[in-house]
Amino acid sequence: VPYSGVIVPDGHTPDHYGAWPADGFYAELTSNWTDNSANITGASSERNRNVPGDGKFDQSTFPSDLELAVGRVDMHNLPAFTADETALLKKYLDKNHAFRNKLFTVENRALVDDEFTGYAEGFSAAGWRNFSSLCGVDQVFARDYLSTLKMENYLWSYGCGAGNFQNCSGVIGTPGFAQDSVLGVFTMLFGSYFGDWDNPDNNLLRAALASGNVLTNCWAGRPYWYFHHMGMGENIGYSAWVSMNNSVLYDFNNNQRGVHMALMGDPTLRAHPVGPVDEFWASAEDGYVTLGWTAPQADVEGFHIFRKAEDEAVFMKINTELVGKENIYIDSCLTKPGIYTYMVRAVVLEKTNSGSYYNMGTGAYRSVDVPTTQPLLASFIVEQDEYKVNFTNQSVHADTYLWDFGDGTSSQEEHPSHEYAQSGTYTVSLTAFSPCGQAESTITLVILIGNTEQTGKDWSVFPNPVFNTLELSNLSGLKPGKFSVFDLKGNKMLDGNLDGKNTLDVSFLPAGVYVLNLDEPFFIRKKFVKM
Repeated sequence: VPYSGVIVPDGHTPDHYGAWPADGFYAELTSNWTDNSANITGASSERNRNVPGDGKFDQSTFPSDLELAVGRVDMHNLPAFTADETALLKKYLDKNHAFRNKLFTVENRALVDDEFTGYAEGFSAAGWRNFSSLCGVDQVFARDYLSTLKMENYLWSYGCGAGNFQNCSGVIGTPGFAQDSVLGVFTMLFGSYFGDWDNPDNNLLRAALASGNVLTNCWAGRPYWYFHHMGMGENIGYSAWVSMNNSVLYDFNNNQRGVHMALMGDPTLRAHPVGPVDEFWASAEDGYVTLGWTAPQADVEGFHIFRKAEDEAVFMKINTELVGKENIYIDSCLTKPGIYTYMVRAVVLEKTNSGSYYNMGTGAYRSVDVPTTQPLLASFIVEQDEYKVNFTNQSVHADTYLWDFGDGTSSQEEHPSHEYAQSGTYTVSLTAFSPCGQAESTITLVILIGNTEQTGKDWSVFPNPVFNTLELSNLSGLKPGKFSVFDLKGNKMLDGNLDGKNTLDVSFLPAGVYVLNLDEPFFIRKKFVKM
């Protein structure tokens, strides 16, 4: 436990004046925490005395804004409870899981027990201000803390009164938490001494987490804490982070940004859990996976689907829009065989006294072995008659198509035909689309229209037909350079650089009709027959 500061936020000086536990140390990542200037030795407990070089830091406030949200679940030294530290920690994790999965329900209401009414600081404002925005004014009640919460469940609660390390006078003590199952979930307590939560035995602030349904607690009054963000879906860690960094954003009473500020409990908890879907199943057949489930509650807007292959580290959302209330989904976008794990999360439009937001539920998981898949494939063949070309689409698992004929024209037909207006080499591409994405296939076509001997250029090839060596003549003094040879299906059979030579070895070419293309300065194609 890190200690820091020369502080006395509960006002008990000199006996409680010095260093206090400082979990914010773990959340502040950029500044130096020093141990060379604080020199205070009047505190009753050695824990609070702070002198240079003793391992306790000098800072009384956070040296810069915290980067992280930190919460502590710490069941050590709670002998008032019959269970040991390990059993208490297990109990906490079990009720945390139960809350997230809505295995118990809690009324969205709040309770305030103010035993400090004579103080002008108004410590209980930390409760009243938060609770009206979270539960609504009509659901915030001034009631006795312990006698109410051991009989009725409340989502939020606050209590303040004179105190010691084990007791908040008139509100609750550690024995009360140990003997009764307190049915509040998110609570705040304030009083003398117990905000210093690392005292040797039965600290009240930490003891709350070992009782009943309580999942979080904090020492709220000097300064105030703010949790209204949770009314719009933020987790309690975010609200704790904002509260601990608060200097001008909200009213703070005293001791703002003090190193003593700490959240007890899991910082990832949210106020309005949506449970997982029920009766979730998954089956694989013919390369597809079918998922089915039952909605966890009646007001579900829809569902999100996530998938992870066995060799992938994270889940990826695979639906582009909310899956509707038919509660079934078919995944046809698998690219490889293997074991896939799916997660389904319900989405609810949560309406609170702070507004409304889309709230995603706890995930439910199923794994399924997929032995074969049917991935999206783009493919086509061509049938060419000079400048007229018929395209036969052989794509698999596609539903729409886009053709680019390479001459500035396109088509969305499945099996188009196209006529080219002039000779040339054209790259034709087919893009096949499906809900899973897209795939592409390309081919190069050589189009010859009419006389291949273009006007103004009279070079020729011989012999034609040819067995081995093709010679170029009538070059008008020009030196041939880069060349390429295509068959009539547009497949490139040969390319290179003639480097001014006028012969070309074609002996290795299969028998057939070919087109020789010379680059600048010729720009003319010649057809020849290979025997």
